[in-house]
Amino acid sequence: MIDVGGLLLTTVDGDVTPEGGFETNTPSAVSGRVTNEGTIDADNYVAIVSPHIEQNGTVNASGNVAYIATQAADITIAGDLFDIAIDGADLSDGAVSIDHDGMTRVTADGASAAKRIYLVGVPKNDLLTMAFGTMGTLGFTLANSAAIDNQAIILGVARTISSGTDGTPPASQEVLPGGGAARSATIDGGTFEAPVFIGATATSN
Repeated sequence: MIDVGGLLLTTVDGDVTPEGGFETNTPSAVSGRVTNEGTIDADNYVAIVSPHIEQNGTVNASGNVAYIATQAADITIAGDLFDIAIDGADLSDGAVSIDHDGMTRVTADGASAAKRIYLVGVPKNDLLTMAFGTMGTLGFTLANSAAIDNQAIILGVARTISSGTDGTPPASQEVLPGGGAARSATIDGGTFEAPVFIGATATSN
């Protein structure tokens, strides 16, 4: 079990910024994988940046959670949310993937508390696979049994993500590596316990 304030796990060469974000240094073509089979409890955010991500355990956070499948990404703290900039010149070796057969749950103080769960990636080729197993669950726990209001799950393919200010919908901007072909996502399975925003050139499920 990991019990921390905030947590960043990455196979990408980068640095944590003074504001608590993350910046990639020089993108490389070296592939990598981050796998969680245990329990992560965080009083703040959890962010994983790697071409291949396997989340088969439990992630509980009081801040935002981001799974970013790429070799180059910058994360900026935008108020209580994240802005995620993806490098259009991504060098991942083939398709990137996010496999989520575990549980990700974010705690919010109330319905008005802006919280996000992000799943974002830029494949070198045309396909990002987001596979959610039969036990895969993403959702929010709100204080005082409040209803979901300002919480969202964001799925982005070949897009930078701007979460906007509190109370506004997330926005995204397309990023196609080298001006290449359209990128698509295959989303398979999963239980989503909040509104889902999907940004991709094409999706299938």
